[in-house]
Amino acid sequence: MTQVETLKFMLKSGEWVCGSAFLFDYIPEYRTRINEIRKSGILIEARKCTIHDHKGNLQMWRIAS
Repeated sequence: MTQVETLKFMLKSGEWVCGSAFLFDYIPEYRTRINEIRKSGILIEARKCTIHDHKGNLQMWRIAS
């Protein structure tokens, strides 16, 4: 499974997914892969992660419904 396919699989539920989950699945450049998915016509939303208490500004993502 490619990184793009993995991201689509993780996002397809419509639930918010923290960026750290993509890093955990060995997708270090997930933002680049998300942009590739967006260019294919799929709308993906992002906002600051509220699932975890990150020190930085990590985002969470989902496919817009």
